[in-house]
Amino acid sequence: IHATWATVGMLFAHGASDLEAFKPINRPVYERSSVNTYRVPVGDSEQTDPLHFAPGLIEQIRSTSGQEVACHTFSHYYCDDVGQNIEHFLDDLAAAKALSARDGMDLYSGVFP
Repeated sequence: IHATWATVGMLFAHGASDLEAFKPINRPVYERSSVNTYRVPVGDSEQTDPLHFAPGLIEQIRSTSGQEVACHTFSHYYCDDVGQNIEHFLDDLAAAKALSARDGMDLYSGVFP
């Protein structure tokens, strides 16, 4: 089976400090704080926090024939929340592309959250 995996960019990070290094400077300000993924505390590594970091799993997908890793934005960006703008959205996408590129992966497809 061929599949495209919509992958949130934060999952490419190896831990909290790695994630911090790639976060966009211009982050969304959501009316609904419950959708803001930046407010969620994260662990130090994929081993201690596999719900927030998954570079090993992403590499397994990448190395499997017929599988594509696609961009699902960096932070699971909620485009339809009140107050969002194109600059924040583009910065979010740029962060996802930069983090994946660091590991030698180009993201060609995008899936909106």
